Amino acid sequence: MLKYTVFALSILTAFAAPAAASEFTAIQSVQRAVMTTNDAGEVVRVFEPTDLIAPGDELKYALTYENGGLDDADGVMLTMPVPQEVLYIENSATTDGVTVEFSADNGATYTARADLTVLIEGQAQPASANDITHMRWTFTDALAPGEAGTVGYRGILR
Repeated sequence: MLKYTVFALSILTAFAAPAAASEFTAIQSVQRAVMTTNDAGEVVRVFEPTDLIAPGDELKYALTYENGGLDDADGVMLTMPVPQEVLYIENSATTDGVTVEFSADNGATYTARADLTVLIEGQAQPASANDITHMRWTFTDALAPGEAGTVGYRGILR
């Protein structure tokens, strides 16, 4: 079994695991929500790649991963920052088959969202969405060779 940790460093940078783990890749993407009309004539929200964003836009940050190796990838963790210019939308983090943890101290520590705190005047207080600096997804099961997927969250550009 192989063990991998991937950390996406910036909002538009693609990042692959180090050379020793080059069979596992993760690519970060950012999409903007747009309203469109579907075939039934209903107005629906979809996310599309874009080069132009403005304050107030809803964005979807994603890491698309793939185990391109020949062995199971065990203990996979994917970490992504929440840019200062973005307000995390509560309960928007992908949770299927993963444990999601949050950080309010630039990735130094992680915990469940309900347990996330910040110090205000020396007192621990529940962290707001505004305090979240990073998210980490830890896979509960090994990823088989060829297994791929996406994790992510949504936010509002301030």
